[in-house]
Amino acid sequence: EGELKTRAADDRFVELERTLADALFDADNLETMAQSTGLQVAQATGFTRSGGEPFGASQAVIDAVFDNAVLLDGQISDVIEIDRNRSVVIQVTEYHPEARKSLDEVRDEIRFNLQSERALELIRERGRQFQAAVQEGKAFAAAAAEFDAQAISNVLVERQAENVDPAIVRDIFRTKKPEPGNVRLAETMSSTGDFVVFMISDVIPGRPEAIPLADRDARKEQLQTNYGAADFTAFVNELELRADIERSEEALQQDMFQ
Repeated sequence: EGELKTRAADDRFVELERTLADALFDADNLETMAQSTGLQVAQATGFTRSGGEPFGASQAVIDAVFDNAVLLDGQISDVIEIDRNRSVVIQVTEYHPEARKSLDEVRDEIRFNLQSERALELIRERGRQFQAAVQEGKAFAAAAAEFDAQAISNVLVERQAENVDPAIVRDIFRTKKPEPGNVRLAETMSSTGDFVVFMISDVIPGRPEAIPLADRDARKEQLQTNYGAADFTAFVNELELRADIERSEEALQQDMFQ
């Protein structure tokens, strides 16, 4: 019963994503899309080039928001897959360009940043010492205790892990896998600013054949839909760039209803 419910939910999610991608071709604002798809429009504020809630530091969302077509031209983004259970389309309604502030406005911020940079450098130095201790043969947990760090052992991390910080997952899977019988040490920063040293001891290759054929076919269709929408948007943008457009300011200033 649990498997059937999960499969039904996955199928419904894929169906909604497909409906959302189809709605992109006709809608020019999110409210229209919401009416045609039955989905809800939510508003996020204070989003910067470093990210922001509710998307965290998702690079896919950051790239979409700060794409010129979305940021400056008001276009709706393509469907963005944040993780296995979340996909969104985005439209920017208000944008505040960066501007130089007076020294008085940023004095406290500069002081805080300098202190933070110094603290981070100290943490990184301790991280290097920690890694050196492990490479010299000290057990990972023992080295963590020596450096007053929290150690979590024997963790299986999947690409779509929802219980691990996405920034950590991203860097784990960017790290070169260790040679047989060896380990690989690396460091990263979590999306909340924690300094993390991780050790990869083994890599288990993925098994696509273990995914039900119907699920694989549904994901293929979803990818084809997403690529199709992206190609169409790119084609339209290219046409706009190459088009020779003349605007009559006089005509635009006239009241069309007189």
